[in-house]
Amino acid sequence: MMMAPQEYKNTIVEVIKQAKLKHKPAPKGIYAYVVSAYVNSWGTQKLVVIDREGKEYCTTLFCVKACEDIDKAMFEDGLKRWIANTHVPVVFETKIVPHAPKKAIYCKFINKKQEYWVPISVIKNENCESVSLKDFKVDTCYSCFIPVWTAKKVGLVTPT
Repeated sequence: MMMAPQEYKNTIVEVIKQAKLKHKPAPKGIYAYVVSAYVNSWGTQKLVVIDREGKEYCTTLFCVKACEDIDKAMFEDGLKRWIANTHVPVVFETKIVPHAPKKAIYCKFINKKQEYWVPISVIKNENCESVSLKDFKVDTCYSCFIPVWTAKKVGLVTPT
């Protein structure tokens, strides 16, 4: 039985077939760590993966198989490199932390006057791990990492 795309997040997969993608397709035969999973508007189940060096690739669910016998520690350095290349460190104060099933928190960044909803799925802690709503309390400051595209969206980084 095949897992749903979100169930692959933070697991290791083997790319058994190269996907027919235009943007950074994962080469056949590599072992990769799944950093993101989603379903696009056409219904294709996609995975964003990194190799042991931290290089990012995209693939589809049908082009991989799960590998439970490989130690995740092999990908620690690559994950840290990937975070350093694709994320920015931020400090923010939480203003609203809703209960599940909400998927975002309302934040005030230290150098911005406006407050923003930030998807919980894009926030990483200092250990490069995904976070959950349970990790946050209202009116408390946190330091985390968010992707550059999110930082651009909220005005923390100037688009280049």
